[in-house]
Amino acid sequence: MGIGPMVWLNYIVFLSLLFTAQINQPENWVARGGVWDFSKKIIRGQGTFSSRPCAYYKKENYSDFVYEISLKSLCDEDGSYGMLLRFDEKNYTGYVFSVWPHGDYEFCRIENEICYQIVTGSADYLKDQLKTWNTLKVVCKGPKFTLYINDHLLVLAEDTKYKSGKIGFSLGHGPASIILYEVKTLLTL
Repeated sequence: MGIGPMVWLNYIVFLSLLFTAQINQPENWVARGGVWDFSKKIIRGQGTFSSRPCAYYKKENYSDFVYEISLKSLCDEDGSYGMLLRFDEKNYTGYVFSVWPHGDYEFCRIENEICYQIVTGSADYLKDQLKTWNTLKVVCKGPKFTLYINDHLLVLAEDTKYKSGKIGFSLGHGPASIILYEVKTLLTL
């Protein structure tokens, strides 16, 4: 006899609530450069002149996962902002999926704070207005990365360099960069 659909649904709701409780705990986040406020469900990041400011969720490393965030800019600066994937905080390596308010995007491999572009372009799906919520989503499965902006498939990318790491946020380093972030989904595959 199998497990009924309601049991599965209740289990998924329970895991979602447990994750939300953990992800919203300020002590589970680590900032590296910038000014960050983790005290609310909506996380606020502000750039400084430090090199590549970011914040990451320190609870565990992720290999294969779905990670979705909503974000919006509160300023007129045209700096990038986005998500960190498979991030190694000690060596500052991993991947970053970033967007700009004018509609450009890039998916890069980070090696010692240097970004090497894997995919770059412009997205019609990115709302071309500042102060508007946009959603970024990535599905990481082995060396394959499926990238979405506002629920539209953007591109498929592949890279074999990093197998696992932390998830987090990235933002432009200028002090005028003020970004709001909200984690929508983090599921392991």
